[in-house]
Amino acid sequence: MNKNLTLADIVNLLLSDPHKSWSIPAAEALADYYTELENDWGLPLTFDRVAIRSDWMEFENLADARATFKSFRADVVDLDDWTEYLNDRTTVIKLPKGRLLVLNF
Repeated sequence: MNKNLTLADIVNLLLSDPHKSWSIPAAEALADYYTELENDWGLPLTFDRVAIRSDWMEFENLADARATFKSFRADVVDLDDWTEYLNDRTTVIKLPKGRLLVLNF
């Protein structure tokens, strides 16, 4: 992210977003994700809390994610199949206690 932002800065900015309630593990995972993306690309990224808020959804569990995205594949009912379905189409970050971050697709 911005060269002046530390991982802790990014986490704090995400957690202080008045329009999105991230869990601490989600904010930490997103900070790691974008920092690694920046390192992999070798290009500086600009921190954009609005874009992150719009691009990602946090779910308590896979069943909640399936309920949100069920119109995409109503015929997929098994949660293991849903995991595969999501992973084939987008980025899914597994968080503690079965929570998920899903990049909108």
